Amino acid sequence: MSSARFVPAIAVSLLSLSTLLSGCGGGDSSSATNPPSGGAVTLSPLAQRLGIWLAPAYGYALHISNDNGKLQWRRYDYTGSTCLLSEQRQLESAELLQVLQPDTTQRTVEYREAGQLYSPGVVFSAASQLPASCTGQRLATREESGYVPDAVRDLGLLWQTFADYYHDFTLSGVNWKAAQPGANSLPAGSTDAVLFDAACAMVAPLNDPHVSIFYRDQSCTTTRKPMLADLLMREYAQGEHWQAPFSEAQQQAMQGYAEEGVALRLALPATIHAQPGSQGKGGHELLNWFVTPDGYGYLGIAQFYGFSGEESPVSDIAALESALDQGLAQLGATKGLIIDVRYNPGGYDEAALRVVRRLLLQRTELYRKQARLGTSRTPLRTVSLDPVANPYRNPIAVLTSNSTFSAAEVFALSMRSRPNTVLIGDATGGALSDTLGKRGTGELKFTLSNEYYLSPRGEWFEGVGVPVGIAAAIPGREEIERQVDPGMLSALQWLRQNKP
Repeated sequence: MSSARFVPAIAVSLLSLSTLLSGCGGGDSSSATNPPSGGAVTLSPLAQRLGIWLAPAYGYALHISNDNGKLQWRRYDYTGSTCLLSEQRQLESAELLQVLQPDTTQRTVEYREAGQLYSPGVVFSAASQLPASCTGQRLATREESGYVPDAVRDLGLLWQTFADYYHDFTLSGVNWKAAQPGANSLPAGSTDAVLFDAACAMVAPLNDPHVSIFYRDQSCTTTRKPMLADLLMREYAQGEHWQAPFSEAQQQAMQGYAEEGVALRLALPATIHAQPGSQGKGGHELLNWFVTPDGYGYLGIAQFYGFSGEESPVSDIAALESALDQGLAQLGATKGLIIDVRYNPGGYDEAALRVVRRLLLQRTELYRKQARLGTSRTPLRTVSLDPVANPYRNPIAVLTSNSTFSAAEVFALSMRSRPNTVLIGDATGGALSDTLGKRGTGELKFTLSNEYYLSPRGEWFEGVGVPVGIAAAIPGREEIERQVDPGMLSALQWLRQNKP
């Protein structure tokens, strides 16, 4: 339910309902009230949020109660046959008023983090009771009394969660029914470490960058399109004639080579094309900009999170807006703009949209989204934005690659709706869906894809990536040695042909 989305090779903390909804506390007693189904009713802002709320397409159930003046938050993760209490704690009224926004009918609430203004949240509908699987034999977690470890049970829970909520198994051609674990799928008494290996093997064929398994400090993810760092490590291993399994020293050497290669490519545009004295950085140095000698601008965005150096969406958005103020003040007078997200692994959709609205010329429909709901889907939700008061108006070339993932793909998808704009490079990584965070009864946690992001014309680019208008490869070793960036050359050529 969080708006923060990453490829887990870069960041692996996606497991709670949101970055704001973690912790523990609270009891089992409750005093909850849902508004009646008919007739006018006036409730206080806090009372509007009390009760039971369900998001069936996400397998989330919320029970918000006021127990002797203390607000209690309980979140359940459920499938058609299982349920567990994944989160419970006490919370302050100000936080509850922020994260749950009721509609005018008081029959639905939308979850929104502080600072989340433009990216849609998860909508919950009022319910009179929890799902049947939560009122019967609910599974006990390791934080509760009565917990009994059972790796076979948790592997089945993971399988069932994907069976109920994963958006589309046909993307990878996986027969999920055939992957269902049996009663003897794991040895008796298997630990969570053994469960982790089995879970990784189960989901690997999906090749989905937003499908990840987490156990303590370990994680596994298999991507359809390898990221640049993975390609560079493979390149180094092949050059050294190394084969897996790699030793620790080999892994360190490969990692060092990859880190250097990524850094060289990030720095290459400015090294070749920046007018001396025109370079600037902001947002914890995740944004960098410059002006070319002939008056074109460049804005590189390394990722869509971490702009404040803190794990806080509110701080991130504030730091991003400040950096954009600074950068676009310098770039505003340029004849055209190159925005580089070729190596951007994602982050907050909200951050991506904050950049987009600086570039729009009028209110624009950017994309639509919905979630899987059984054999159907939830209603389409349209994401449209109004521009800022003084947006950037000249032509824009957006550089993308196979290493452009997640929220960076949402940025690319949104920019397709802007006039006088072109995408240049390679199709993006093909992981647009939000990550749905879940957990087992023990220490295992996992994420999966359950949503559809569609263009205004109804195009779905999951798995294949957002397409480009002009093809251009990312720089290889030879291009770096010759100080040539094909994407930058294509972008500058297009901008020169498309006058403001």
